[in-house]
Amino acid sequence: MSFERLSSSRRLKLILAMTGATGLPYALRAVEVLEPLVDLTLLCSDGFQRIVEYEWPLALSFDQWSERYEVQTRMDRWMASGSSPVDRYLVLPCSLNHLSRIALGLTDDLVARTIAVALKEKRSTVLVVREMPLSSIHLKHLLTLQRLPEVQAFVASPTFYNKPQTVADLVDTVVSRTIDLLQLGVPNPLRNPWLNDAY
Repeated sequence: MSFERLSSSRRLKLILAMTGATGLPYALRAVEVLEPLVDLTLLCSDGFQRIVEYEWPLALSFDQWSERYEVQTRMDRWMASGSSPVDRYLVLPCSLNHLSRIALGLTDDLVARTIAVALKEKRSTVLVVREMPLSSIHLKHLLTLQRLPEVQAFVASPTFYNKPQTVADLVDTVVSRTIDLLQLGVPNPLRNPWLNDAY
């Protein structure tokens, strides 16, 4: 299936940051779906590197993707500047650690600095938290971010009305909703129209 570009001159530029919360299948599926649609840049935190080892030891090694990651200690990278031409930002999975950093304005690694840039420039940002339960502190941070007009902050929550048959189906429901919220201006290849007889 082909999709029209946003304009004849360039595709929308999106940064996908992956942090150390369980949820690697969400990140991998998001990369797979987004790559044909946007100009995609990937970031990862130290915690995400450990998640790769725990959750996908056979199908994915960090070395295979290392050339596509921006190592979090390199704070002089282009995406750490407000002058960088980025249209959308996505953190998936977003750990509670990074949720707190972002809500408090801390910029002690490249992921947190990049999202701080997004917020100060008032650029569209989606944060998909993948941890549970949430303490009152975490809920406060979610509310703080959700109140910003440029931010969608929520907890990954698969749907069941579409009668998923596999784990991959469940993953797709979260990734599809995330892509909707990014408002990319192109058709969402994962989106199924609502059916009146869904139940």
